[in-house]
Amino acid sequence: MTTNKTSIIEEIIAHPNLYLGEKSITKLYYYIFGYTSACIEMVHDTTLANKTSDFRQYVVQKYSVKKTLQWGDILLEASGRNETTAFERFKNDWNEFCDLTDERNATQ
Repeated sequence: MTTNKTSIIEEIIAHPNLYLGEKSITKLYYYIFGYTSACIEMVHDTTLANKTSDFRQYVVQKYSVKKTLQWGDILLEASGRNETTAFERFKNDWNEFCDLTDERNATQ
């Protein structure tokens, strides 16, 4: 099992209707943004902020984005502005990103 995936994101992916009401990349992005902000402000934990920042760089490279966009907007544009498709794309890209991160960490 991959240990480098952030548990709140894994929970949301597994139960999007519970956390977001529907599969929506926009709602996911803002939920994670709010959760990350609370982690930083309340417990001074930047783990999730760092991970999502690295994920943004990953999707910028993967989709050859030249504009300044957040990861949610990048995935939404790559999915023809379809919220559900972008959510599913996030799941795949997040898993790829975490697997690559785990592989890099294992070789260090």
